Amino acid sequence: MQLKELTNNQKRKEFLEDYTGWNLWLYVPQVSEKYYLYPLPDNTMIVAKETEHTKGNDWWKVEERGGYYVTTEYYLLEGDWGRFADCKKSKTQIVEHLREVAKC
Repeated sequence: MQLKELTNNQKRKEFLEDYTGWNLWLYVPQVSEKYYLYPLPDNTMIVAKETEHTKGNDWWKVEERGGYYVTTEYYLLEGDWGRFADCKKSKTQIVEHLREVAKC
């Protein structure tokens, strides 16, 4: 999907939720984590971190996939970022950034 096609916040959310179609940036099998990267035209990058958990009955589970479920965190890498953890953003913050990028 092209960024110019993200004409409203619902489409931007759907774009974020479809992160498995982005480039797999890092895979850390020892901790069951995958990091998907999407570079933006303003030289920022969105990263979606997917963590697998064993199947359980936790109320906060996000998406079940077979015998496990995943949770997703989002990060926005801007400028001279030094610590990955400091780049964590909410989905709403990423959607707002996508809206601003689309204006350029």
